[in-house]
Amino acid sequence: MWGIAIVIWMITAVVVSLTPDPVAQFVGALGGFVSGAMGFYFWSTTRYGVTNRHLHLHRGAFYMRIPLVEIKAVRRTRNT
Repeated sequence: MWGIAIVIWMITAVVVSLTPDPVAQFVGALGGFVSGAMGFYFWSTTRYGVTNRHLHLHRGAFYMRIPLVEIKAVRRTRNT
């Protein structure tokens, strides 16, 4: 996810720096700020919980409850 945010910020920086129109610069900077803020919001509000029957996932305004019997496999990732 951070890779996508970095690409969006880089594109925004190029648009803002190469465009002589101040309105386009403002729109580009605003788009970069909004995408960065949304990425930070989703990252900072992501949490997980496990009960006896469900896995609860919270990410920003989104919430999912997955029954444990539907989980077929779990694998380790590099994240700590």
